[in-house]
Amino acid sequence: MFAVSAVLRRPVTYLRVVFLLVGSALALSFALLDGTLILIMARQMGGLLTIAVAVVIVVVPPVVLGLMSAVRQVEAAAAESLLGVTFLHGTPGPARHAGQRVRAATWFVLHLLAGGVVILDAAVVVPIGWALITAPVRVPAGMPVSSLSALGWLRATGGWGDAWMPLAGLVCLAAAVTAPMGLGALVARAAPALLGPSTAERLQRLQAQTAWLAESNRIARELHDSVGHALSLVTLQAVAARKLRTRDPQFADEALETIESTARAATADLDHMLGLLRDGTAYAEKTCAPEPDLNALEPLIAAIRAAGLNIEADIADDLADLPEVVSREAYRIIQEGLTNALRHAADDSARLEIARRPRRLLITVTNPAAAGGTARRGHGPGNSRGVGGMAERVHALGGSITQGPHDGTWCLAVELPLPTGGAS
Repeated sequence: MFAVSAVLRRPVTYLRVVFLLVGSALALSFALLDGTLILIMARQMGGLLTIAVAVVIVVVPPVVLGLMSAVRQVEAAAAESLLGVTFLHGTPGPARHAGQRVRAATWFVLHLLAGGVVILDAAVVVPIGWALITAPVRVPAGMPVSSLSALGWLRATGGWGDAWMPLAGLVCLAAAVTAPMGLGALVARAAPALLGPSTAERLQRLQAQTAWLAESNRIARELHDSVGHALSLVTLQAVAARKLRTRDPQFADEALETIESTARAATADLDHMLGLLRDGTAYAEKTCAPEPDLNALEPLIAAIRAAGLNIEADIADDLADLPEVVSREAYRIIQEGLTNALRHAADDSARLEIARRPRRLLITVTNPAAAGGTARRGHGPGNSRGVGGMAERVHALGGSITQGPHDGTWCLAVELPLPTGGAS
């Protein structure tokens, strides 16, 4: 009882009836036009041919109209405003392909049929209910209750035998009132499936969103690894230049030159990444900016040494034919590892080892661990983005990564798998 009362108090219940009445008006318009054409045809034809033509006249116009591109958008707007339907990705636009047109045409025909049901409800059920209610006081004994053919068989008795008629009439009127409400709820349930995106379209949209998120995540990692690394170098060099500008002007000038070149490179990287975010693949194909790999390792080590970190490097000689993706990701991992060492090493020293083994590449970065994991001079505490970015790169290649304190040092150890031939 409370549920029924709640439904009757909801404005959308009556708006749905309005939606059905719109369908009734459309159905009545089609019926008048179809009836006129069928009568004209019936005078000139006969038999089965008239029936076949009548079926074509009744079926084809609503279907053709429903296949029009704009019908989907108009019906979707009506469904949102009158049926209370919420579409997942906003109001659907015009139909753009055959699948959307067919589903929109199906919905349009359903709208007309629902409107036709409301017409029958008002034209048949309501008069029957009223006739039954008034029959005991209006119809003499032995006379038909109503001139309606549906009640032509029922005759009044003029006695207590007619007492059930008012009750049956009330049931009919109640059904006539509530049936459109229930029909409106059923039609509202069908709207998202017929007017909204299909399952294949939703999957396609989800795949596109997943690809976009993955690309955004990749660009975020690249920004952190390139620009973040550059800003770390700039910060440390600026601190050193400020402290030594009077005692060692030459070192201060060299530090400023390093800051200038590093900032220019970071600006170029940032411009490239922002172009990717703005224009996507087209920008990437136009700029064709190469991503650094292990072939650019020496300039990276030189820049970090210039920033004040003494790096002992033990690098294998046979890295030139590594697969491009492995070489590229290995460079970013080493860049992040050395940048962390630059920030956190206790005595301005670190060791880098790169070894190639059968079917795997080993990368190790070690540095004396600072007490409490505090950052070196002039640099604030870090965050987990770089560590998380390294882990994502390693796991994407099917490798393994371990890092943590070991015998007074901080050790980053990465193992990347290689194909049998090594080359890409």
